[in-house]
Amino acid sequence: MQAEAARLGYGNVFVGTIEGEPADTSCEAVIRKVLAAGYAKAQLRPLMLVAGAHANKDMVGSAPESWKSRFEAAGITATAQAKGLGQIAAVQQIYVRHVADAMRSVIASREV
Repeated sequence: MQAEAARLGYGNVFVGTIEGEPADTSCEAVIRKVLAAGYAKAQLRPLMLVAGAHANKDMVGSAPESWKSRFEAAGITATAQAKGLGQIAAVQQIYVRHVADAMRSVIASREV
């Protein structure tokens, strides 16, 4: 996903994973990339359709081990939004379009 963001010209997008696998997606690795790129501010967003307790605790929580806290400890002003992608209107429209296309495909495959 990181490579695709870069290919599309989004050099200011850094993709990480809570579990840090592969290693270049760990919180520490992402912080290093953000700092190396010269940024002092970061917007943290989950790449999940639905963001619940996991995103709230591990990403945007106030505990020292949350991504937001770790970014701030590294000197990066971090704002975080725990909304899942499913709460974004544009993503909802894409999702509905894909479901409609899939349904048409299934219906067409049954027509013989």
